[in-house]
Amino acid sequence: MAIGDEFFDQNPDSPLTHFVFKLDELKAHLSDARSALSNHSGEELKTKAHDLGRLDSLSTQSTEQDAQQYLEELVNQLDVLIPLVEKEFEPISKRLELELSYGHISFDLLIYYFKKGGKYHYESWGEKLAFVLDGTSMDSSFRILNINGHGMMWDGHEYVHDTRVVDIPRYSGTKALSDLQCKIMQDDVHNELTERGRLYAAVSGVHFKSYDGRRVVIDENGYCGRDPESSRDYDDYVPPRSNRYRATPPPVPGYGDARPDSPYAGDNSGQKSLEFPEDQLYLLPVKVHGFDIRDKTWETIDVRKLEEIHFDEHAWDHLVLNKATKALIKGLVNVTKTTNATGEVFSDVITGKGGGMIALLHGPPGTGKTLTAEAVAEHLKRPLYVLSSLELSTTPATLEKKLGDVLRLATTWDAVVLIDEADVFLEQRSLHELERNALVSVALRVLEYHRGVLFLTTNRIQAFDEAFLSRFSIAVKYPELDVDARLTIWRKFFELAGCELWGGSGQPGDGRQSPDEFVKLEGQEPQCYVSLADLKELAAKPFNGRTIKNLVRTAQALAMSSDEPLSLEHVKVVVEAQEKFLTEFAKIKL
Repeated sequence: MAIGDEFFDQNPDSPLTHFVFKLDELKAHLSDARSALSNHSGEELKTKAHDLGRLDSLSTQSTEQDAQQYLEELVNQLDVLIPLVEKEFEPISKRLELELSYGHISFDLLIYYFKKGGKYHYESWGEKLAFVLDGTSMDSSFRILNINGHGMMWDGHEYVHDTRVVDIPRYSGTKALSDLQCKIMQDDVHNELTERGRLYAAVSGVHFKSYDGRRVVIDENGYCGRDPESSRDYDDYVPPRSNRYRATPPPVPGYGDARPDSPYAGDNSGQKSLEFPEDQLYLLPVKVHGFDIRDKTWETIDVRKLEEIHFDEHAWDHLVLNKATKALIKGLVNVTKTTNATGEVFSDVITGKGGGMIALLHGPPGTGKTLTAEAVAEHLKRPLYVLSSLELSTTPATLEKKLGDVLRLATTWDAVVLIDEADVFLEQRSLHELERNALVSVALRVLEYHRGVLFLTTNRIQAFDEAFLSRFSIAVKYPELDVDARLTIWRKFFELAGCELWGGSGQPGDGRQSPDEFVKLEGQEPQCYVSLADLKELAAKPFNGRTIKNLVRTAQALAMSSDEPLSLEHVKVVVEAQEKFLTEFAKIKL
Protein backbone atom coordinates (compact mmCIF):
# COMPACT_ATOMS: atom_id res chain seq x y z
CA MET A 1 0.00 0.00 0.00
CA ALA A 2 1.49 3.35 -0.99
CA ILE A 3 1.80 6.25 1.41
CA GLY A 4 -1.52 8.10 1.57
CA ASP A 5 -3.65 5.31 0.08
CA GLU A 6 -5.47 4.74 3.37
CA PHE A 7 -6.29 8.43 3.71
CA PHE A 8 -7.67 8.70 0.18
CA ASP A 9 -9.63 5.44 0.55
CA GLN A 10 -11.32 6.74 3.70
CA ASN A 11 -11.78 10.31 2.42
CA PRO A 12 -12.33 10.06 -1.37
CA ASP A 13 -14.07 13.45 -1.63
CA SER A 14 -11.71 15.39 0.61
CA PRO A 15 -9.90 18.39 -0.88
CA LEU A 16 -6.12 18.43 -1.07
CA THR A 17 -5.99 20.79 1.89
CA HIS A 18 -7.25 17.98 4.12
CA PHE A 19 -3.94 16.26 3.52
CA VAL A 20 -2.58 18.74 6.05
CA PHE A 21 -3.75 16.29 8.72
CA LYS A 22 -1.12 13.83 7.40
CA LEU A 23 1.59 16.42 6.82
CA ASP A 24 3.72 15.53 9.83
CA GLU A 25 3.43 11.85 8.97
CA LEU A 26 4.40 12.50 5.34
CA LYS A 27 7.44 14.51 6.37
CA ALA A 28 8.51 11.69 8.67
CA HIS A 29 8.14 9.18 5.80
CA LEU A 30 10.19 11.42 3.52
CA SER A 31 12.96 11.63 6.09
CA ASP A 32 12.90 7.85 6.62
CA ALA A 33 13.03 7.15 2.87
CA ARG A 34 16.02 9.43 2.35
CA SER A 35 17.80 7.88 5.33
CA ALA A 36 17.16 4.36 3.98
CA LEU A 37 18.61 5.24 0.56
CA SER A 38 21.70 6.75 2.16
CA ASN A 39 22.42 4.25 4.91
CA HIS A 40 21.02 0.84 3.94
CA SER A 41 21.43 -1.80 1.29
CA GLY A 42 20.51 -5.40 0.61
CA GLU A 43 17.91 -6.98 2.88
CA GLU A 44 17.87 -3.95 5.19
CA LEU A 45 16.87 -1.73 2.28
CA LYS A 46 14.11 -4.17 1.31
CA THR A 47 12.85 -4.15 4.91
CA LYS A 48 12.76 -0.34 4.96
CA ALA A 49 10.85 -0.32 1.67
CA HIS A 50 8.35 -2.77 3.17
CA ASP A 51 7.90 -0.58 6.24
CA LEU A 52 7.30 2.46 4.04
CA GLY A 53 4.58 0.88 1.90
CA ARG A 54 6.16 -1.56 -0.58
CA LEU A 55 4.52 -4.63 0.98
CA ASP A 56 5.89 -7.10 -1.58
CA SER A 57 9.48 -5.98 -1.10
CA LEU A 58 10.23 -8.94 1.19
CA SER A 59 9.09 -11.59 -1.32
CA THR A 60 11.67 -13.83 -2.98
CA GLN A 61 10.91 -12.26 -6.37
CA SER A 62 11.64 -8.74 -5.13
CA THR A 63 15.18 -7.43 -5.52
CA GLU A 64 17.24 -4.74 -3.86
CA GLN A 65 16.89 -2.74 -7.06
CA ASP A 66 13.07 -2.88 -6.77
CA ALA A 67 13.26 -1.56 -3.23
CA GLN A 68 15.64 1.22 -4.23
CA GLN A 69 13.43 2.23 -7.14
CA TYR A 70 10.34 2.35 -4.89
CA LEU A 71 12.10 4.51 -2.29
CA GLU A 72 13.45 6.89 -4.93
CA GLU A 73 9.96 7.30 -6.41
CA LEU A 74 8.55 7.84 -2.93
CA VAL A 75 11.07 10.61 -2.24
CA ASN A 76 10.32 12.28 -5.58
CA GLN A 77 6.55 12.17 -5.05
CA LEU A 78 6.69 13.43 -1.48
CA ASP A 79 9.07 16.21 -2.53
CA VAL A 80 6.27 17.40 -4.79
CA LEU A 81 3.26 16.61 -2.61
CA ILE A 82 4.38 18.19 0.66
CA PRO A 83 5.12 21.70 -0.73
CA LEU A 84 1.88 21.50 -2.74
CA VAL A 85 -0.18 20.74 0.35
CA GLU A 86 1.56 23.51 2.30
CA LYS A 87 0.91 26.00 -0.50
CA GLU A 88 -2.75 25.00 -0.82
CA PHE A 89 -3.23 25.23 2.92
CA GLU A 90 -1.48 28.60 3.32
CA PRO A 91 -4.61 30.79 2.81
CA ILE A 92 -6.56 28.62 5.22
CA SER A 93 -3.70 28.74 7.71
CA LYS A 94 -3.57 32.55 7.60
CA ARG A 95 -7.35 32.81 7.97
CA LEU A 96 -7.29 30.37 10.88
CA GLU A 97 -4.49 32.30 12.56
CA LEU A 98 -6.38 35.59 12.16
CA GLU A 99 -9.66 34.26 13.58
CA LEU A 100 -7.94 32.58 16.50
CA SER A 101 -6.15 35.83 17.36
CA TYR A 102 -9.62 37.27 18.05
CA GLY A 103 -10.70 34.19 20.00
CA HIS A 104 -13.27 33.17 17.37
CA ILE A 105 -13.55 30.55 14.65
CA SER A 106 -15.75 29.71 11.65
CA PHE A 107 -17.45 26.34 11.39
CA ASP A 108 -15.52 25.28 8.26
CA LEU A 109 -12.20 25.84 10.07
CA LEU A 110 -13.03 23.59 13.02
CA ILE A 111 -11.58 20.51 11.31
CA TYR A 112 -8.19 22.27 11.28
CA TYR A 113 -8.55 23.64 14.80
CA PHE A 114 -9.07 20.27 16.50
CA LYS A 115 -5.86 18.26 16.17
CA LYS A 116 -5.47 14.51 16.49
CA GLY A 117 -3.77 13.55 19.74
CA GLY A 118 -4.72 16.85 21.39
CA LYS A 119 -6.28 17.09 24.86
CA TYR A 120 -9.83 18.45 25.03
CA HIS A 121 -12.80 18.58 27.37
CA TYR A 122 -16.55 19.06 27.16
CA GLU A 123 -19.49 19.13 29.55
CA SER A 124 -21.80 16.17 30.05
CA TRP A 125 -24.66 16.48 32.52
CA GLY A 126 -22.95 19.43 34.15
CA GLU A 127 -19.60 17.68 34.61
CA LYS A 128 -16.39 18.08 32.64
CA LEU A 129 -15.16 15.05 30.70
CA ALA A 130 -11.73 14.97 29.08
CA PHE A 131 -10.54 13.04 26.05
CA VAL A 132 -7.67 12.62 23.63
CA LEU A 133 -8.79 13.41 20.08
CA ASP A 134 -8.78 10.43 17.71
CA GLY A 135 -10.22 12.25 14.70
CA THR A 136 -12.96 14.44 13.26
CA SER A 137 -15.53 13.79 10.56
CA MET A 138 -18.57 15.40 8.99
CA ASP A 139 -21.92 13.67 8.99
CA SER A 140 -23.55 12.76 5.69
CA SER A 141 -25.44 16.07 5.54
CA PHE A 142 -22.27 18.09 6.21
CA ARG A 143 -24.18 19.94 8.90
CA ILE A 144 -22.60 18.37 11.98
CA LEU A 145 -18.94 17.98 12.87
CA ASN A 146 -18.30 14.78 14.81
CA ILE A 147 -15.38 15.00 17.22
CA ASN A 148 -14.26 11.54 18.26
CA GLY A 149 -11.92 10.82 21.14
CA HIS A 150 -11.27 8.49 24.03
CA GLY A 151 -11.05 8.78 27.78
CA MET A 152 -10.45 6.07 30.37
CA MET A 153 -12.71 4.20 32.77
CA TRP A 154 -12.74 1.23 35.16
CA ASP A 155 -15.07 -1.48 33.83
CA GLY A 156 -14.99 -3.70 36.91
CA HIS A 157 -12.00 -5.76 35.80
CA GLU A 158 -9.51 -3.36 34.25
CA TYR A 159 -9.00 0.16 32.97
CA VAL A 160 -10.22 0.44 29.39
CA HIS A 161 -10.54 3.16 26.79
CA ASP A 162 -13.92 4.88 26.73
CA THR A 163 -15.18 6.39 23.46
CA ARG A 164 -16.29 10.00 23.83
CA VAL A 165 -18.06 11.88 21.05
CA VAL A 166 -18.96 15.55 20.77
CA ASP A 167 -21.21 16.87 17.99
CA ILE A 168 -20.96 20.49 16.87
CA PRO A 169 -23.87 21.61 14.62
CA ARG A 170 -23.10 23.94 11.72
CA TYR A 171 -23.33 27.65 12.58
CA SER A 172 -23.05 30.81 10.51
CA GLY A 173 -20.35 33.41 10.93
CA THR A 174 -17.86 32.86 13.71
CA LYS A 175 -18.23 31.62 17.26
CA ALA A 176 -16.17 32.40 20.34
CA LEU A 177 -13.81 29.58 21.28
CA SER A 178 -15.17 29.78 24.81
CA ASP A 179 -18.67 29.00 23.48
CA LEU A 180 -17.69 25.83 21.64
CA GLN A 181 -19.09 22.57 23.02
CA CYS A 182 -15.54 21.19 22.99
CA LYS A 183 -12.58 23.14 24.36
CA ILE A 184 -8.81 22.80 24.38
CA MET A 185 -7.54 21.58 27.74
CA GLN A 186 -6.07 24.40 29.83
CA ASP A 187 -3.74 23.87 32.79
CA ASP A 188 -6.31 24.81 35.43
CA VAL A 189 -8.89 22.38 34.02
CA HIS A 190 -6.24 19.69 33.59
CA ASN A 191 -5.23 20.04 37.24
CA GLU A 192 -8.87 19.96 38.38
CA LEU A 193 -9.62 16.81 36.39
CA THR A 194 -6.37 15.16 37.50
CA GLU A 195 -7.31 15.57 41.16
CA ARG A 196 -10.81 14.31 40.44
CA GLY A 197 -9.37 11.37 38.54
CA ARG A 198 -7.19 10.56 41.52
CA LEU A 199 -10.35 10.14 43.60
CA TYR A 200 -11.86 7.89 40.91
CA ALA A 201 -8.75 5.72 40.67
CA ALA A 202 -8.69 5.38 44.46
CA VAL A 203 -12.01 3.50 44.39
CA SER A 204 -11.35 1.18 41.45
CA GLY A 205 -12.17 -2.35 42.54
CA VAL A 206 -14.33 -2.95 45.62
CA HIS A 207 -14.51 -0.41 48.44
CA PHE A 208 -16.77 0.20 51.45
CA LYS A 209 -17.43 3.94 51.83
CA SER A 210 -19.77 6.56 53.20
CA TYR A 211 -21.82 8.58 50.70
CA ASP A 212 -24.08 11.40 51.87
CA GLY A 213 -24.27 9.73 55.28
CA ARG A 214 -25.15 6.32 53.85
CA ARG A 215 -22.93 3.27 53.62
CA VAL A 216 -22.25 2.04 50.09
CA VAL A 217 -20.11 -0.62 48.45
CA ILE A 218 -18.35 0.64 45.33
CA ASP A 219 -18.26 -2.27 42.88
CA GLU A 220 -18.43 -1.64 39.14
CA ASN A 221 -18.32 -5.33 38.32
CA GLY A 222 -21.21 -6.05 40.69
CA TYR A 223 -23.22 -3.26 39.09
CA CYS A 224 -22.53 -4.53 35.58
CA GLY A 225 -23.48 -8.06 36.58
CA ARG A 226 -26.86 -7.13 38.01
CA ASP A 227 -28.50 -7.22 34.54
CA PRO A 228 -26.65 -8.47 31.43
CA GLU A 229 -28.90 -6.44 29.14
CA SER A 230 -27.92 -3.16 30.78
CA SER A 231 -24.58 -4.05 32.31
CA ARG A 232 -22.91 -0.96 30.91
CA ASP A 233 -25.85 1.38 30.68
CA TYR A 234 -24.68 4.81 31.83
CA ASP A 235 -27.61 6.77 30.44
CA ASP A 236 -27.99 8.49 33.80
CA TYR A 237 -24.63 10.11 33.26
CA VAL A 238 -23.01 9.71 29.83
CA PRO A 239 -24.81 10.82 26.64
CA PRO A 240 -26.27 8.02 24.49
CA ARG A 241 -23.66 8.54 21.75
CA SER A 242 -20.91 7.49 24.12
CA ASN A 243 -19.91 3.84 24.24
CA ARG A 244 -17.17 1.54 25.43
CA TYR A 245 -14.72 -0.62 23.59
CA ARG A 246 -11.86 -2.78 24.78
CA ALA A 247 -10.11 -4.02 21.66
CA THR A 248 -9.06 -0.76 19.99
CA PRO A 249 -7.01 0.63 21.57
CA PRO A 250 -6.17 -2.10 24.11
CA PRO A 251 -6.61 -1.82 27.88
CA VAL A 252 -3.89 -0.07 29.83
CA PRO A 253 -1.13 -2.71 30.17
CA GLY A 254 -0.69 -4.19 33.60
CA TYR A 255 -4.07 -3.21 34.99
CA GLY A 256 -6.23 -6.23 34.18
CA ASP A 257 -7.27 -9.10 36.43
CA ALA A 258 -5.81 -7.47 39.51
CA ARG A 259 -8.66 -8.16 41.91
CA PRO A 260 -7.87 -10.41 44.87
CA ASP A 261 -10.47 -12.94 46.02
CA SER A 262 -10.96 -11.07 49.26
CA PRO A 263 -10.96 -7.29 48.84
CA TYR A 264 -10.76 -6.53 52.55
CA ALA A 265 -8.19 -7.14 55.22
CA GLY A 266 -10.44 -6.52 58.20
CA ASP A 267 -10.28 -2.75 58.01
CA ASN A 268 -11.95 0.05 56.09
CA SER A 269 -9.26 0.33 53.47
CA GLY A 270 -11.08 -2.01 51.10
CA GLN A 271 -9.29 -3.43 48.11
CA LYS A 272 -5.95 -1.80 47.50
CA SER A 273 -6.41 0.79 44.79
CA LEU A 274 -4.81 -0.16 41.49
CA GLU A 275 -2.02 2.13 40.34
CA PHE A 276 -2.96 4.31 37.41
CA PRO A 277 -0.62 6.43 35.25
CA GLU A 278 -0.38 9.91 36.75
CA ASP A 279 -0.41 11.59 33.34
CA GLN A 280 -3.73 9.94 32.41
CA LEU A 281 -5.72 10.64 35.57
CA TYR A 282 -7.45 13.58 33.89
CA LEU A 283 -9.13 11.15 31.46
CA LEU A 284 -11.11 9.37 34.18
CA PRO A 285 -14.81 10.21 34.78
CA VAL A 286 -16.44 11.44 37.98
CA LYS A 287 -19.12 8.79 38.49
CA VAL A 288 -18.90 5.26 39.82
CA HIS A 289 -21.60 2.77 40.80
CA GLY A 290 -22.24 1.62 44.31
CA PHE A 291 -24.70 -0.45 46.30
CA ASP A 292 -26.60 1.20 49.15
CA ILE A 293 -26.36 -1.41 51.90
CA ARG A 294 -29.43 -0.17 53.76
CA ASP A 295 -31.82 0.41 50.84
CA LYS A 296 -30.35 -2.42 48.69
CA THR A 297 -30.27 -0.26 45.56
CA TRP A 298 -27.57 0.46 43.00
CA GLU A 299 -26.75 4.13 42.62
CA THR A 300 -24.61 6.40 40.46
CA ILE A 301 -22.14 8.04 42.83
CA ASP A 302 -20.01 11.18 42.61
CA VAL A 303 -16.51 10.19 43.76
CA ARG A 304 -15.98 13.65 45.27
CA LYS A 305 -18.65 12.94 47.88
CA LEU A 306 -17.21 9.64 49.11
CA GLU A 307 -15.79 9.56 52.62
CA GLU A 308 -14.27 7.05 54.99
CA ILE A 309 -16.73 5.31 57.32
CA HIS A 310 -16.57 6.13 61.01
CA PHE A 311 -17.27 2.78 62.61
CA ASP A 312 -18.74 2.52 66.10
CA GLU A 313 -15.75 1.40 68.15
CA HIS A 314 -18.03 0.64 71.11
CA ALA A 315 -20.68 -1.38 69.26
CA TRP A 316 -19.35 -4.64 70.68
CA ASP A 317 -19.45 -3.21 74.20
CA HIS A 318 -23.11 -2.26 73.76
CA LEU A 319 -24.03 -5.89 73.19
CA VAL A 320 -25.69 -7.32 76.33
CA LEU A 321 -24.66 -10.97 76.15
CA ASN A 322 -22.90 -13.57 78.28
CA LYS A 323 -19.15 -12.76 78.32
CA ALA A 324 -18.08 -16.27 77.35
CA THR A 325 -20.51 -16.31 74.42
CA LYS A 326 -19.35 -12.89 73.27
CA ALA A 327 -15.73 -14.07 73.38
CA LEU A 328 -16.60 -17.19 71.39
CA ILE A 329 -18.44 -15.27 68.66
CA LYS A 330 -15.66 -12.69 68.46
CA GLY A 331 -13.05 -15.41 68.16
CA LEU A 332 -14.90 -17.25 65.40
CA VAL A 333 -15.47 -14.17 63.26
CA ASN A 334 -11.84 -13.12 63.68
CA VAL A 335 -10.78 -16.51 62.32
CA THR A 336 -12.55 -15.71 59.04
CA LYS A 337 -9.88 -13.07 58.45
CA THR A 338 -7.12 -15.67 58.70
CA THR A 339 -5.64 -16.87 55.42
CA ASN A 340 -3.55 -19.87 54.59
CA ALA A 341 -0.31 -19.90 52.64
CA THR A 342 -2.11 -19.64 49.30
CA GLY A 343 -3.92 -16.48 50.36
CA GLU A 344 -7.32 -18.16 50.50
CA VAL A 345 -9.66 -18.15 53.47
CA PHE A 346 -9.36 -21.38 55.50
CA SER A 347 -11.97 -23.74 54.08
CA ASP A 348 -13.36 -27.25 54.06
CA VAL A 349 -11.24 -30.26 53.09
CA ILE A 350 -13.35 -30.36 49.91
CA THR A 351 -12.34 -27.51 47.61
CA GLY A 352 -14.91 -24.74 47.42
CA LYS A 353 -16.89 -25.76 50.48
CA GLY A 354 -17.37 -23.59 53.51
CA GLY A 355 -14.56 -21.66 55.08
CA GLY A 356 -16.83 -19.12 56.69
CA MET A 357 -18.84 -18.91 59.89
CA ILE A 358 -22.56 -19.61 60.07
CA ALA A 359 -24.16 -18.68 63.38
CA LEU A 360 -27.70 -19.42 64.48
CA LEU A 361 -29.13 -16.88 66.90
CA HIS A 362 -32.40 -17.97 68.47
CA GLY A 363 -34.61 -16.49 71.13
CA PRO A 364 -37.51 -14.11 71.75
CA PRO A 365 -37.74 -10.77 69.91
CA GLY A 366 -35.70 -7.86 71.25
CA THR A 367 -33.06 -9.93 73.04
CA GLY A 368 -30.05 -8.80 70.96
CA LYS A 369 -29.93 -11.14 67.96
CA THR A 370 -29.88 -8.44 65.30
CA LEU A 371 -27.59 -6.27 67.42
CA THR A 372 -25.09 -9.13 67.53
CA ALA A 373 -24.77 -9.16 63.73
CA GLU A 374 -24.52 -5.36 63.68
CA ALA A 375 -21.83 -5.41 66.36
CA VAL A 376 -19.82 -8.06 64.49
CA ALA A 377 -19.96 -6.02 61.26
CA GLU A 378 -18.79 -2.92 63.12
CA HIS A 379 -16.02 -4.89 64.83
CA LEU A 380 -14.80 -6.32 61.50
CA LYS A 381 -15.40 -2.99 59.73
CA ARG A 382 -17.34 -4.71 56.98
CA PRO A 383 -20.70 -4.16 55.26
CA LEU A 384 -23.76 -5.73 56.88
CA TYR A 385 -26.19 -7.14 54.33
CA VAL A 386 -29.55 -7.70 56.06
CA LEU A 387 -31.91 -10.03 54.26
CA SER A 388 -35.47 -10.54 55.45
CA SER A 389 -37.22 -13.83 54.88
CA LEU A 390 -39.87 -11.82 53.03
CA GLU A 391 -37.26 -10.97 50.38
CA LEU A 392 -36.57 -14.65 49.74
CA SER A 393 -38.90 -16.69 47.56
CA THR A 394 -40.69 -19.77 48.81
CA THR A 395 -40.05 -21.57 45.49
CA PRO A 396 -36.81 -23.58 45.31
CA ALA A 397 -35.49 -22.25 41.98
CA THR A 398 -36.07 -18.60 42.86
CA LEU A 399 -34.70 -19.07 46.38
CA GLU A 400 -31.51 -20.62 45.03
CA LYS A 401 -30.93 -17.73 42.62
CA LYS A 402 -31.79 -14.95 45.07
CA LEU A 403 -29.87 -16.39 48.00
CA GLY A 404 -26.98 -17.42 45.76
CA ASP A 405 -26.72 -13.94 44.22
CA VAL A 406 -26.71 -12.27 47.63
CA LEU A 407 -24.08 -14.61 49.06
CA ARG A 408 -21.87 -14.20 45.99
CA LEU A 409 -21.96 -10.43 46.38
CA ALA A 410 -21.37 -10.78 50.11
CA THR A 411 -18.31 -12.95 49.45
CA THR A 412 -16.91 -10.42 46.98
CA TRP A 413 -17.53 -7.58 49.42
CA ASP A 414 -16.46 -9.59 52.48
CA ALA A 415 -19.80 -8.57 53.95
CA VAL A 416 -21.48 -9.95 57.05
CA VAL A 417 -24.89 -11.38 56.09
CA LEU A 418 -27.90 -11.43 58.40
CA ILE A 419 -30.94 -13.47 57.35
CA ASP A 420 -33.68 -12.39 59.72
CA GLU A 421 -36.49 -14.79 60.65
CA ALA A 422 -34.96 -17.62 58.63
CA ASP A 423 -37.72 -20.06 59.66
CA VAL A 424 -39.34 -19.88 56.23
CA PHE A 425 -36.77 -22.11 54.53
CA LEU A 426 -35.20 -23.91 57.50
CA GLU A 427 -38.27 -25.70 58.84
CA GLN A 428 -38.38 -29.45 59.38
CA ARG A 429 -38.97 -31.51 56.22
CA SER A 430 -41.86 -33.93 56.02
CA LEU A 431 -43.10 -36.71 53.75
CA HIS A 432 -46.13 -34.71 52.62
CA GLU A 433 -44.59 -31.35 51.61
CA LEU A 434 -42.37 -32.00 48.61
CA GLU A 435 -41.89 -28.32 47.73
CA ARG A 436 -40.87 -27.44 51.28
CA ASN A 437 -38.45 -30.36 51.25
CA ALA A 438 -36.91 -28.99 48.05
CA LEU A 439 -36.73 -25.54 49.64
CA VAL A 440 -34.80 -26.89 52.63
CA SER A 441 -32.45 -28.86 50.36
CA VAL A 442 -31.68 -25.75 48.31
CA ALA A 443 -30.97 -23.72 51.44
CA LEU A 444 -28.70 -26.46 52.79
CA ARG A 445 -26.71 -26.59 49.57
CA VAL A 446 -26.30 -22.82 49.19
CA LEU A 447 -25.34 -22.22 52.83
CA GLU A 448 -22.87 -25.11 52.82
CA TYR A 449 -20.68 -23.39 50.24
CA HIS A 450 -20.75 -19.88 51.71
CA ARG A 451 -17.30 -18.62 52.67
CA GLY A 452 -18.18 -15.55 54.72
CA VAL A 453 -19.81 -14.61 58.01
CA LEU A 454 -23.52 -15.44 58.06
CA PHE A 455 -26.06 -15.00 60.86
CA LEU A 456 -29.49 -16.63 60.89
CA THR A 457 -32.08 -15.50 63.42
CA THR A 458 -35.24 -17.28 64.48
CA ASN A 459 -37.86 -17.28 67.20
CA ARG A 460 -38.82 -20.90 66.47
CA ILE A 461 -35.75 -23.11 66.87
CA GLN A 462 -37.96 -26.10 67.59
CA ALA A 463 -39.22 -26.06 63.97
CA PHE A 464 -35.74 -26.28 62.40
CA ASP A 465 -34.72 -29.22 60.26
CA GLU A 466 -32.04 -31.26 62.05
CA ALA A 467 -29.85 -31.31 58.92
CA PHE A 468 -29.01 -27.67 59.54
CA LEU A 469 -27.51 -28.29 62.96
CA SER A 470 -24.23 -29.59 61.52
CA ARG A 471 -23.95 -26.51 59.28
CA PHE A 472 -23.85 -24.05 62.16
CA SER A 473 -20.45 -22.97 63.48
CA ILE A 474 -22.23 -21.83 66.62
CA ALA A 475 -25.79 -21.65 67.93
CA VAL A 476 -26.54 -19.04 70.56
CA LYS A 477 -29.67 -18.92 72.67
CA TYR A 478 -30.88 -15.47 73.69
CA PRO A 479 -33.00 -15.78 76.84
CA GLU A 480 -35.69 -13.39 77.90
CA LEU A 481 -34.08 -10.30 79.39
CA ASP A 482 -33.94 -10.28 83.16
CA VAL A 483 -33.98 -7.15 85.32
CA ASP A 484 -30.18 -6.80 85.31
CA ALA A 485 -30.01 -7.09 81.51
CA ARG A 486 -32.79 -4.54 81.06
CA LEU A 487 -31.03 -2.20 83.50
CA THR A 488 -27.86 -2.44 81.41
CA ILE A 489 -29.77 -1.75 78.21
CA TRP A 490 -31.63 1.24 79.67
CA ARG A 491 -28.33 2.56 80.97
CA LYS A 492 -26.56 2.23 77.61
CA PHE A 493 -29.34 3.94 75.69
CA PHE A 494 -29.43 6.81 78.16
CA GLU A 495 -25.67 7.15 77.73
CA LEU A 496 -26.08 7.28 73.95
CA ALA A 497 -28.75 9.95 74.42
CA GLY A 498 -26.25 12.08 76.34
CA CYS A 499 -27.63 11.55 79.85
CA GLU A 500 -25.27 11.27 82.83
CA LEU A 501 -26.32 8.69 85.37
CA TRP A 502 -26.13 9.39 89.09
CA GLY A 503 -27.07 7.43 92.17
CA GLY A 504 -27.60 7.82 95.92
CA SER A 505 -30.24 10.01 97.43
CA GLY A 506 -28.73 13.35 96.51
CA GLN A 507 -28.86 15.55 93.47
CA PRO A 508 -26.28 15.95 90.72
CA GLY A 509 -23.22 17.77 92.00
CA ASP A 510 -24.01 17.65 95.76
CA GLY A 511 -21.30 15.06 96.50
CA ARG A 512 -23.69 12.43 97.94
CA GLN A 513 -23.58 10.04 94.98
CA SER A 514 -21.76 6.75 95.24
CA PRO A 515 -18.71 6.81 92.91
CA ASP A 516 -19.49 3.40 91.40
CA GLU A 517 -22.94 4.60 90.38
CA PHE A 518 -21.60 7.20 87.94
CA VAL A 519 -21.13 6.92 84.20
CA LYS A 520 -18.95 9.75 82.98
CA LEU A 521 -19.47 10.94 79.42
CA GLU A 522 -15.95 11.73 78.26
CA GLY A 523 -15.69 14.99 76.37
CA GLN A 524 -19.46 15.53 76.37
CA GLU A 525 -21.59 17.94 78.27
CA PRO A 526 -24.47 15.91 79.78
CA GLN A 527 -27.87 16.96 78.52
CA CYS A 528 -29.77 15.35 81.38
CA TYR A 529 -29.35 13.29 84.55
CA VAL A 530 -31.05 10.01 85.39
CA SER A 531 -30.71 8.34 88.77
CA LEU A 532 -29.91 4.69 89.33
CA ALA A 533 -33.20 4.39 91.22
CA ASP A 534 -35.04 5.64 88.13
CA LEU A 535 -33.21 3.10 86.00
CA LYS A 536 -34.16 0.27 88.35
CA GLU A 537 -37.78 1.34 88.18
CA LEU A 538 -37.67 1.30 84.37
CA ALA A 539 -35.81 -2.04 84.31
CA ALA A 540 -38.57 -3.65 86.34
CA LYS A 541 -40.93 -3.21 83.39
CA PRO A 542 -40.87 -6.27 81.05
CA PHE A 543 -39.76 -4.50 77.88
CA ASN A 544 -37.39 -6.20 75.44
CA GLY A 545 -34.26 -4.55 74.07
CA ARG A 546 -35.80 -3.33 70.82
CA THR A 547 -38.72 -1.77 72.67
CA ILE A 548 -36.35 -0.01 75.09
CA LYS A 549 -34.39 1.44 72.17
CA ASN A 550 -37.59 2.67 70.53
CA LEU A 551 -38.85 4.18 73.79
CA VAL A 552 -35.68 6.23 74.27
CA ARG A 553 -35.71 7.35 70.64
CA THR A 554 -39.36 8.36 70.88
CA ALA A 555 -38.63 10.26 74.09
CA GLN A 556 -35.81 12.08 72.29
CA ALA A 557 -38.18 13.00 69.47
CA LEU A 558 -40.73 14.25 72.00
CA ALA A 559 -38.07 16.40 73.66
CA MET A 560 -36.92 17.81 70.32
CA SER A 561 -40.48 18.66 69.32
CA SER A 562 -40.74 20.73 72.51
CA ASP A 563 -37.28 22.22 71.94
CA GLU A 564 -36.17 20.83 75.30
CA PRO A 565 -33.30 18.60 76.40
CA LEU A 566 -34.22 14.98 77.03
CA SER A 567 -35.43 14.35 80.57
CA LEU A 568 -36.83 11.48 82.58
CA GLU A 569 -40.27 13.05 82.26
CA HIS A 570 -40.19 12.57 78.48
CA VAL A 571 -39.28 8.92 78.97
CA LYS A 572 -42.07 8.40 81.50
CA VAL A 573 -44.66 9.86 79.11
CA VAL A 574 -43.58 7.46 76.37
CA VAL A 575 -43.39 4.46 78.73
CA GLU A 576 -46.87 5.17 80.05
CA ALA A 577 -48.25 5.32 76.50
CA GLN A 578 -46.54 2.03 75.64
CA GLU A 579 -47.92 0.29 78.73
CA LYS A 580 -51.40 1.53 77.96
CA PHE A 581 -51.13 0.21 74.40
CA LEU A 582 -49.91 -3.21 75.59
CA THR A 583 -52.78 -3.45 78.06
CA GLU A 584 -55.35 -2.64 75.38
CA PHE A 585 -53.69 -5.06 72.97
CA ALA A 586 -53.84 -7.86 75.55
CA LYS A 587 -57.57 -7.24 76.03
CA ILE A 588 -58.18 -7.44 72.27
CA LYS A 589 -56.37 -10.78 72.03
CA LEU A 590 -58.58 -12.18 74.77
